[in-house]
Amino acid sequence: MSRRLPVYVVLDCSESMIGPGIEGVRLSVGAMLKELRRNPHALETVWLSFITFDSDARQLAPLKPLDEVQTPSLQVRPGTALGAALRLAAESIRTEVKRTTSTEKGDYRPLIFLITDGQATDEWESALSLLDTRSLTRPANLYAIGCGADVDFFQLGKITDIVLRMDSISTDSFGKLFIWLTASVHSASTGVGDSAPDALLANLPTEVKKVDLSKTPVHDGRARQIFLRVHCQHGRGTYLMRYLFDERSGYYAANAAHTLTVESIPAGSGKSFRLPAVDSNLLLGIVPCPFCANDSAAGCGNCDALFCLSSSDPPNKITCPACKNIISRGNDRTSGFKIEQSAG
Repeated sequence: MSRRLPVYVVLDCSESMIGPGIEGVRLSVGAMLKELRRNPHALETVWLSFITFDSDARQLAPLKPLDEVQTPSLQVRPGTALGAALRLAAESIRTEVKRTTSTEKGDYRPLIFLITDGQATDEWESALSLLDTRSLTRPANLYAIGCGADVDFFQLGKITDIVLRMDSISTDSFGKLFIWLTASVHSASTGVGDSAPDALLANLPTEVKKVDLSKTPVHDGRARQIFLRVHCQHGRGTYLMRYLFDERSGYYAANAAHTLTVESIPAGSGKSFRLPAVDSNLLLGIVPCPFCANDSAAGCGNCDALFCLSSSDPPNKITCPACKNIISRGNDRTSGFKIEQSAG
């Protein structure tokens, strides 16, 4: 049996990936698998596994040869448990990768491609010793790819020396990123699996840049985007309202609304942590409800849930779609108030 090249693709499936981000990853993963199976070297050598993370991390299937790997089903959920993902990757390598012995060559050094668009919401630094990417005996070559404007590159630089940046979160950008990732796995499958990590960076797409970690400032901690979970007043579903930070004004402007499926919000998800509440005075605008087109929103004083509302003909009494509490219009708050963020 030829030496295997283990490849772990670690995907951020937090709520901030909703929309073009997760759609781009879904399409690109399928295309990557299809292309890799056309390469005889990859088909013979590459063993692949997907790990996803949100409020927790999960390995969708153990390492398998390419012809047995299924295209993963990806669902967005609250949270960015980066620490859990790193620990799971390290444990998978420990139990699945064959080591070289005095009588037999083991597997090539594994490749880990970590793709994330946000900041960790769990404790992650204690996981670094498990992957020790800077030692000569490192268990894997790890490539961290930060996507979008809300990535803490200083944090990623503590995980690995190879940090890449992709500013645009779009289906096209993710397609080009995965074309490079596919080509990198092709190249590694021909025998460069034990080479220096930089060996796979020669053909980066123009959308992806290597980050100069010596010039990376410490993240100021301010979120570049905020997500609010909103219920359709008519009970048609739940959606996320995305706000983007505007550097000039210092406010967050309404940008998009993304519908959530039932699978996206399992009971108990994201309850182990909370992001700080946001002052409503910092939020500008409302995106219409994607279910009923209501153009405003209100909060329930009983359960703190948000729900859509019509600004042209608001009813005198409203039933909160989350807790079914009856809310009188006379209880409207005209001053600013704190709103709980979705876990991002």
